Parts: sequence; C-alpha cells; structure tokens
Amino acid sequence: MAQKETETALQTKSISVFKNGQAFVMKEGEVPAENGIYTLEKAPEALFGTLWFLGLQTDIVQVTSKQEEVSESTEGKVSGFRDLLYANRDKQVTVTTDDGKTYTGMVEDMEVRVDPAPVLLKTSGQWVSILPSSIKKIEFAAKPALKLVSDNKTMKPVIKVQFAKAGKQPLRMMYLQNNIAWTPTYLLELQSETEARLKMQAEVANNAEDITNTSMNFVVGVPNFKNAVSPATLVSFIQALPQNDYDVYPSSRYSNVMMSQAMDNAYPMMEGSPYDTDLEVQSDVSEDLYFYNVENVSLAKGGRAHYPLLDIPVKIRHLYECILPTQNENIYSNYSAGSSGYSFNVQYANVAHSIEITNDSKNPLTTASVMMIDGKTQRPLSQDIIKYTAIGQKSSVELTKAPDVRVQEQEKITGSKTETIRRRGYDNEYMLLTVESEVVIVNSKTRDIDMVIYKTISGKSKSATVNYTGAAAPTGNINPMDKLKFTLTVKAGQTAKFTYAYEKYVEM
Repeated sequence: MAQKETETALQTKSISVFKNGQAFVMKEGEVPAENGIYTLEKAPEALFGTLWFLGLQTDIVQVTSKQEEVSESTEGKVSGFRDLLYANRDKQVTVTTDDGKTYTGMVEDMEVRVDPAPVLLKTSGQWVSILPSSIKKIEFAAKPALKLVSDNKTMKPVIKVQFAKAGKQPLRMMYLQNNIAWTPTYLLELQSETEARLKMQAEVANNAEDITNTSMNFVVGVPNFKNAVSPATLVSFIQALPQNDYDVYPSSRYSNVMMSQAMDNAYPMMEGSPYDTDLEVQSDVSEDLYFYNVENVSLAKGGRAHYPLLDIPVKIRHLYECILPTQNENIYSNYSAGSSGYSFNVQYANVAHSIEITNDSKNPLTTASVMMIDGKTQRPLSQDIIKYTAIGQKSSVELTKAPDVRVQEQEKITGSKTETIRRRGYDNEYMLLTVESEVVIVNSKTRDIDMVIYKTISGKSKSATVNYTGAAAPTGNINPMDKLKFTLTVKAGQTAKFTYAYEKYVEM
C-alpha cells in the first residue's frame, strides 16, 4: 500500500511573487516511498504546464492522479448548546432542561448539523435522549472545549509519484499558482533642493496557502506565462486537455485577479533594503527579470504584510512641466494655399511643479504609487506614480499645480504649397503647411525655474529657438506623430518666449 504524505514531508523552500497575482512555489523534502510510491493527498492549486515533480536522487517513473474520498477537518467556534456538546463528546456533563430535571453522563457521538435530532447522554445503566432546544444549562466536570472540529469526507485529486527505487526519496515539487501578489509602494522624503531619500516596501496579499519561514522573491519584470490560465491537468477533473491555443487561453478566462491593476502591469518593477543604511535588499538578475529576496517570511493564508525593500539616497531636481494642448485637425483643413499669416486662437496650459528623480541605483525602479513628504517636518506633500525608470534614467512625479506660472501658445500659418503625392496607388493633392508657434511663459515666482514643455504634433518639427528634442514616428497617415520636448530656464518674476516651427500635410 502506498505511503501517504506527512505534514512535514514537503517544505516550501522559496516563493517568487509577481505583481500580476501569480507566484512560483518550490517545495522540497524527503518523502516516504517504501514501495516506490509517494502519495500526495493535498494537491497544489497549480496552473497548466507549470506543475513539475523532480527526483533529486532517484528518477521518477510516472506521476498519476485521480479523484478519491479524502477526510478533511474544519475548525470553528461553538455556537449554541448543540455545538458545545458536540465539541465535548466523550466528556462528563450535567445537563439541566427547561422542566428543571438534571441528567449526568457522557456525551455520545452525534451529528452536529442535524436538527432537531436529540443528543444522547450515557448515564449509569441507560441512555437519555435530550433535545438541544430544551437544554437550559450545561455543567462540566473540567474545562470544556470551545472549538468545534468537524471531520468531513470530500472528493479531491490524490497524486501518486512513482520512483524507480523504493525507500525515502528527496523530492522537489514546483508550480505556478494564483492568489499571492505583491504591490510596491514608495516613500520619497525631500531633504533639500537637490537631495531626497527614496524608500520602497512590498505590500503582500496571501490568499493561497500558509507560508512559514520561507525565502520570498519579489520579481521585477514582465512575466510571460502564456498558457498558465487554467488548472494543471493533474489537479483538474473538470475539463479535458487543451486541444489548441483557444482552449489553452480562451479570452473569457484570459485574466487573473491582480493586486496591482491600478498600476500599469506592462511596466517592470524594482526593489531595495533595510532602514538607516544605503544598502539594497540582495537582488539577482535572470534574463530581464529582477529577483529581490527576503528570507524567513511567515504569512498565514489570508494574511497581509509589508516588507521594507529599498532605502537609498537619490538626486532630485525641481521642474515645472507643461503639456501644450493639440489643435483640432479640422482647423488646418479650412485653409487653402495662400492663407499664410493666419493666426489661430491662443491656447492656455496648466503647469505642474514636479520632482525629477535620477535612478543611480543598481536596479530599475518599478511603476508604483509614491507618497512624498517633507523630510525635515514629515509633513505630507503629495501622492503620485513613479513610472518604470531604467538604471541611469530619470522620471518625474507631480508635486502640485503651479498657479503662479502661466503658459500660453499661439500658432500661425507662415507658408503653404501644393504637392501631389502618390499613396495607395493613387495620386493625391495635398497642401504642405508651414506652421510656427509662439510659446509665452510668465514666471511670477521669486525664484528661477527650470521649465519642461511637451507638445505632440501631427507633422514633422523643423526648428526651435530653445533646446528641444523630437521623436517623429510613422502613423500610417500622411503625417508622422512628432513628440517634442522643450527645455529652458525662466528667471524669477520674468516672462520668457520661444518659437518653434513644423510642417504638416493637409488633404485638399
């Protein structure tokens, strides 16, 4: 007969947790297999294609499973006299009923959920049947048990691992499962105009299984578990093996319960270390994934926890950022050749006071919520999102709006000409417009400010009177999409102006 598992046969050695609500679990242990077969009654909630059993000394011949009747114990608090008597079966009690009679004896076995079935007491030489609803008082000779433990029978998959040899065998079990997730959150303490301290913690939700003294890896990166959207074959008796791609990941199931849906899961993540040091939690890199390790993690199923991961100094810069609004494309189509000099309406844009962070650490910064505080007074300042920031790159987070900095823009057409362009097998006439824009910045602050102004145009930038970068990308239309970024410093209490020009085609 196959020997069944013991509670300590397989111990969780490590769990790698992803932001998308999935975790890769690795368990190891020396399992009993006296006749070459180890029986695992508690099958893991593994996902398709990720459940593996590896013999660490002896080869595994096969792994099988089938539905079997398994006993399970459930525990809860007693509620009422019936539960109290059930929890104290085979104990001496004295029961007083509504009519004032008392009975002393041993509680016989009973069906706890059967009501109004009577309770049986074994007294001296006889058995007494008592309805729980008629009981007024129960006295115990010793302190009674107050926890209700019930044994239930249920059908569950039982896994059998057959080794090439009999006897105790070292075994490793690995699988991916849902319902363990981590969400990173940052704390940015502003210490001066150029310095800050960045801390990060992992907020963990464990809805899968008890975790005891386990090595936990928090993974930064974009995981690709394409087919892990249905249960593993060994543990699922509801559906057949997938027959094609549509069966493996049908669109109706192509989503997991994710802890961090508020964040953009297309961005990878990051990590760090203890407080009062500049150390970061030890991390390893495997391909494009970063694994940050915290040892000796214990967290019960249903539990929540925070784990400090990062505490490093960062360089910062105060910026004032503005996104210029785009013009309605229909406006340009209203003007034919010869309309040079026409000015569009003035447009205004809001300005944000932002903090630019330079990532000089050894790891990327993952997308996450960031709370900003004054490092000296600990007063709250703002909350925003740090977007994914690669090593050596910069990102900015909004601190507040800046009403004392005003930005306005006015475009005008300075030139136009007609061109015939062949597209999709046809000759089409277009008007090529040259557009010039004047941007005015009014700084009412008592200090100089560094401005960064963004503009997305449908066209191709040609020139500007300040430093700028452009990134034109094809769109499938006649005009590319050009993303412009202008940088300049505006003196305290002064007004600054700059112009830029671009060209765009308008269909005639």
